[in-house]
Amino acid sequence: MSIVESSYVVTSCLMEGYRHYLISNRKMTQLKVQMCVNIVRKFHNYIGKPYVDVSQDDIQGYLDFLGEFELLKYETLSRHLAGIKKFYQYLSYRGEVFKNPCEGVAIKG
Repeated sequence: MSIVESSYVVTSCLMEGYRHYLISNRKMTQLKVQMCVNIVRKFHNYIGKPYVDVSQDDIQGYLDFLGEFELLKYETLSRHLAGIKKFYQYLSYRGEVFKNPCEGVAIKG
């Protein structure tokens, strides 16, 4: 297995764990769970670095990009931030991060 394939497997496993976390701990519908998973995948593809290395500035920059270039409205940006925040709560639950980089991030309206 190549490094790229190995990274994909870890990411897939992590996302599957996130999916189960949302269903069991948050009592979310399958549709909302899938939306959160898709948000995190889109974010990770944009950032292009490991989840544990993401900073508050990275998240702020991503939301600014979505608002400015994809023209997403405040409510949609709020959903993106909530999905990313829940993902970092999951990573904290797993003991992989100790600080949620979403804290202090503001959506510019």
